[in-house]
Amino acid sequence: MYILVIIAISLIIIVHELGHFISAKRAGIKVERFGVGMGPKIFSFKRGDTEYCLCTIPIGGFCQLKGEEEASNDPDSFDAKTPFQKFLIAFSGPFANLILSFIILALTFGFLGNPFIMQVNKIESGSPAEKAGIIAGDEFIGTNGNISNNWNLVRNVISQSPGKEIIVNIKRGNERLDIKVVPKKTNEGTGLIGVEVKPSDRKEGFLGSLKLSLEMNYFFLKDFVTFLGMIFTGKVSNVAIAGPVGIVTMAAGTVSIGWSYFLFFLAIISVNLGLINLFPFPPLDGGRIVFAIVEGIFRKKVNKNIEVTINTVGFMLLITLIIIITWNDIARLIPRLK
Repeated sequence: MYILVIIAISLIIIVHELGHFISAKRAGIKVERFGVGMGPKIFSFKRGDTEYCLCTIPIGGFCQLKGEEEASNDPDSFDAKTPFQKFLIAFSGPFANLILSFIILALTFGFLGNPFIMQVNKIESGSPAEKAGIIAGDEFIGTNGNISNNWNLVRNVISQSPGKEIIVNIKRGNERLDIKVVPKKTNEGTGLIGVEVKPSDRKEGFLGSLKLSLEMNYFFLKDFVTFLGMIFTGKVSNVAIAGPVGIVTMAAGTVSIGWSYFLFFLAIISVNLGLINLFPFPPLDGGRIVFAIVEGIFRKKVNKNIEVTINTVGFMLLITLIIIITWNDIARLIPRLK
């Protein structure tokens, strides 16, 4: 299971590098090496000016451009291109991740269904749901007229309404029903209507899948920006941030729930990878975009030695951060393994 997750996440990173690869080729830049994996290469072959490599550690990939790390006036080097071309090449990696997320979600909605919409699997005898007329196969799409198509939101309203009448918005076939129900109060003081649910198996049509994919990616973007705001205002601790180990562990957990959840998680990873890489921090793509903008404004190249030094320092800081977060991931996992 973990091997499958690592391969899937590596494919997301490879798509990111492919974005750089394609845009660099279109701009006439020599791609010196394009590799799958990390570490020493197992084998390689050369086609045109590019060496294609398969490396020993099956995680991630890389795209090495001529003139990216050294000064060069050769017409086929990254350093010789216009600021706008440099901007496009740096932006193409994150953009490829956004496109990948859109494709993953559209295919998920079209072939597997929406995992956030739940349908009734079983009903407890004598429960509020049975008394209200809810039957197996009904889909929960909202409460009190607020159509969210999100079971988590529906469940929250039910949980917060013990002994209070609410309207549960149901989809039964092609018909929408508004059913009044009074959740019973549990020993914990929360509301319960007595149903067992499972992900809906209703599949969307072509246009519906595209529409839902766009909407979900918008929510991903919105949540990411909100999360950033929480980080900068000190509302999120470092323990709440997952690193590579935590991400792989969580992804493996979604597989056990269902493939649609796993694909949703991969889409989230793809979006986040793209957005994180847009941070104006060297050596991320956002840092290269900043260098391109500075060059465009002042009509002068940034000194390559200065650029390389800044990228090196930034890389060291980034690796340190990854190590710290990974250590936290492992520390959280150790109690589970005991």
